[in-house]
Amino acid sequence: MPDTDASASALQGVAGRLSGACSAAQGLSTPPPAPNLGPVTGSVAAVLSAYTSAYAAVVDGLENAAHKVRTSHESYIVVEQVNYHNLASQDGDK
Repeated sequence: MPDTDASASALQGVAGRLSGACSAAQGLSTPPPAPNLGPVTGSVAAVLSAYTSAYAAVVDGLENAAHKVRTSHESYIVVEQVNYHNLASQDGDK
């Protein structure tokens, strides 16, 4: 397993960038109106709707990734604190 090292500020930065991208992307929640293109207007509207749905999935993915980075970091900190206190108490027993 390769060595990994990520500071708390780096992880918070990643989560912040993911959240920022999500916030910036949330502006397109409904498809724009299809231009009047005669017989192909319905097809263009369907493409715009499909694009908007795919875009919403990307936004959800960014939001989920930001949440996972934050919760993983928080879990790591909790485990580190527990381990620190356990080791400190073992040293005190000697």
